[in-house]
Amino acid sequence: PEDQSTLPNLKKADHMNAMWKGTPTTEPINLTLKHRLSMVTVTYTLAEEFESTVEITPEVYSYTQYLLFDIHTLERKDVTWEEGHEIWVKAYKHDENQFTAIVSPDAYSAGDEFIRITADGKQQIAKMPEAITFDEGTHYTFDLTIGKTAAELTSVSVQPWTDGGAIDG
Repeated sequence: PEDQSTLPNLKKADHMNAMWKGTPTTEPINLTLKHRLSMVTVTYTLAEEFESTVEITPEVYSYTQYLLFDIHTLERKDVTWEEGHEIWVKAYKHDENQFTAIVSPDAYSAGDEFIRITADGKQQIAKMPEAITFDEGTHYTFDLTIGKTAAELTSVSVQPWTDGGAIDG
């Protein structure tokens, strides 16, 4: 969903699925759910020229607004890309200078627009610092510096999204 600005909306954006094949049984079936999207968390720092009470509105760019999966294999189907299916996702703001969004697992080139921040009434774009391909079920963390005239992503780290599906506030 485009609006992930609240914790319930962020949790709704987490798409997981699992599959079981076998002989029908009345016994319990254990399924392992798999995250199918990518989670992005950004820790931001406001430049000194801002007042400490500045309100920001963060958005994260996602190339694909929808994904399709084969019902028999759960593999991602290739979706014919059409203009207008990319989306700016309204991110969920945490209490501690962080925001999180769930986006499609796609490739970004160095210099691609990735974060859009409105701070102090001015909109700024932070570009991807390096080429990266987001994988399904992976959590990406970035550092962002927000100045009066520019916003810059300075680092990225990658780790598996292994929390069993929980997204905490």
